[in-house]
Amino acid sequence: MLNLDMTLKRIWVWEIKVIPLEKPFNQDKEKEYPEDIDIDFFVAKHDNHNEFVITLNITYKPPRNKEIMIDFISIKVSAEISFPDTLEEEELRSYVPSLCLANLYGSARGIIAQATGLFPQGPYFLPVVNIIELLKKKQKKLLKEEKNN
Repeated sequence: MLNLDMTLKRIWVWEIKVIPLEKPFNQDKEKEYPEDIDIDFFVAKHDNHNEFVITLNITYKPPRNKEIMIDFISIKVSAEISFPDTLEEEELRSYVPSLCLANLYGSARGIIAQATGLFPQGPYFLPVVNIIELLKKKQKKLLKEEKNN
């Protein structure tokens, strides 16, 4: 088992919004549609050696069907994460941002589950996402922006 001395110093929520459906889904009058999720993030290196602040923005429209009574979810959450100063730069790059994002997204899922826990249908969990694909998408976006400037 890999034991990494990553310290999640603190997490804070900037904004959270959960909008329930005003009325139940009517399968006779409404069409079902798939979920839509948009995730963006920002990484800032703290003044200290191996400390980072990661901010994650998630907007999510659950699939519209008879089982889900939520119309929209958004959350903006940040975390302060540190690694030992003894960690080499190359090894540090393998953990930041991927490991940080995986942990922060998991925390965001828990926060949303807790926020929806008293809804009539019980807690709602954001879908599991592939962090590697998220990083590739962000890299493409940054390269495109750089090319356009």
